[in-house]
Amino acid sequence: MAYGVYFIPASAVGQQVGLGMTSMLTLIAYMLTVGSTLPRISYLTRADRFFIGSALLVFLGLVKAMLTTVLTEDHHEHLLARTDRWGRWIYPLAMLANFAVAFVF
Repeated sequence: MAYGVYFIPASAVGQQVGLGMTSMLTLIAYMLTVGSTLPRISYLTRADRFFIGSALLVFLGLVKAMLTTVLTEDHHEHLLARTDRWGRWIYPLAMLANFAVAFVF
């Protein structure tokens, strides 16, 4: 869901922030649901590592939404377009890296 922030137009900042917040709240709810079904242990599990990495990625989506607000007000649309282009490539690669770090290594 948070990946969608890179495809919403800069004129729709409210929708970008809303999507980012919804993604974070959904992730937190899922973490709480999964955490309540697992036994309490003193070390990080693979799921914990995946959730931490996912939370960082969702947070980066929220930062991008805030960056949209700043760059739009300062009339730096070219920089915003570049951020969107890079984010559309980097975000899925970062998600794959998060999956690999959490579950493969």
